[in-house]
Amino acid sequence: MVKFIIFGKTSNMNEAYGENRRWRVTCRTRLCGRRVLDIDALAQSEDKNWVYKGRNCLAPDYERCLVNLSNGGKDAVVRREFNARTKSFVDDGFVTQESKGGVDWIDQNMVIVGVDFGGNTMTDAGYPMVAKIWRRGTPLASAVEIDRGESTDVGYWGGVVELTDSRREIIGTRGLSFYHTEYYWFKRTDDGTSFEKMRISVPVKSDFNGEHKGQALFKLNEDWRGFKSGDLVCMTLSTAQPYRPLILSFARTKTRR
Repeated sequence: MVKFIIFGKTSNMNEAYGENRRWRVTCRTRLCGRRVLDIDALAQSEDKNWVYKGRNCLAPDYERCLVNLSNGGKDAVVRREFNARTKSFVDDGFVTQESKGGVDWIDQNMVIVGVDFGGNTMTDAGYPMVAKIWRRGTPLASAVEIDRGESTDVGYWGGVVELTDSRREIIGTRGLSFYHTEYYWFKRTDDGTSFEKMRISVPVKSDFNGEHKGQALFKLNEDWRGFKSGDLVCMTLSTAQPYRPLILSFARTKTRR
């Protein structure tokens, strides 16, 4: 039986990487560790072969979740908004039809979405090409486009990074090929109604590795501006200074065998 359970894991550096590795399960929400959705029971009630493909829950309470369900285990999924506190799907919540792509929370009433919108919105490789802002209570067809790639790209994915101070910043990832990627930051205007696109100044052969204390982390896959391939560099995403100089965070060294 497949169940959807909310949980969290944490550890310090010694516990995560030391000789006696161990993880602590911690509860950052009162829902931690509780079963909230039985996928098998849902499949039976809806006469579908639902396969659970993960979920995206909105911090800090993790009550509103976007649940990914695949009919038969396909790569394309249906996304449905779920309330983990009431253990029920949200009436008139965010729902997408079956498609490859993704949806991420900007806030409780707004998401960034990249799915098959119809027409010229998917790449030749079969992945989303367009990123849109979708507001609660409006049809998906009215979502506002903020960026798009080209049909020859692998795909374009809009996502959200939660910073240490709880700000949520939109990062666009344009996959030019499997090894070449462009990254964009979308600065929200003061009134919060629109977004300004800014290219993140990193080489196309680099990987976004998340955020730490307000610093966006990128692993370089080529030598660039005095940095070496394999170096981990960081930059500040700031509304005042979007293009801060890159700082070496971790240098790759040769491993002795």
